[in-house]
Amino acid sequence: MLRIPDCKIEKAIEIKSSRQYLSSPYFTGDALVATNGHILAYVPVEHDSSEDDVEPGHVPLDAIKHARKTRQLDVSTLENGSWVVAGVQFPREDLGKFPDYEQIVKTPCELADKDDSITVNLDAKLLYELAQAIGTNSKQPIVRLTFQKNGHGIDTKSPIHVKASSAPEGAYGLIMPCKF
Repeated sequence: MLRIPDCKIEKAIEIKSSRQYLSSPYFTGDALVATNGHILAYVPVEHDSSEDDVEPGHVPLDAIKHARKTRQLDVSTLENGSWVVAGVQFPREDLGKFPDYEQIVKTPCELADKDDSITVNLDAKLLYELAQAIGTNSKQPIVRLTFQKNGHGIDTKSPIHVKASSAPEGAYGLIMPCKF
C-alpha cells in the first residue's frame, strides 16, 4: 500500500502537452515525480513494505485528485496495475518513457554538502505579490532575482533586487534581508 502525499503535484505537469509522458505524474517506486519540461516536482511517497511492490509508471491523475478530494490518501494496486483509492479503480496508462531527470538533477540533500551550492529560501506568494506591486500585468510573471555577492558567496545583509516580466521600464522591487 502507498500513501499519496497531500500535495498538488499536478501543478508541475503539462496536461495538454504533445509529449504525453509529461501529462501525468510518474511513480518511481519511492516518489511521485512530475515535470512540464520547465519545472520538476519530486515528492517522496510512504510505502508499506509488507505489500507487493508497486511497479514504477505513470500515475492516473484522477487517482491523485480523488485521494485528495476524499481525504483517502492510502492507495492500493491491482494485478493489472490499476490504482484503487477509496474503493474506486483508476487504470494506469502507458504514456511513454518518462524523462530521465536523475541524469541532470542532484537531490537537495546531495547539494547541501557541497561547497559550491547556495540555498535560498523564498516566500513564493510574497514574490508573486511583489511582481504585481511593481506593475506586471501578467498572471504568471517571470521574475529575475539579482543577489549581491561578497567574498563568501551571497551577501545576506544586502537586499535582493527583483525585476518582473512586463513590468514598466525601470520598475523594480527589493526583498529585504532577514535574520534566521
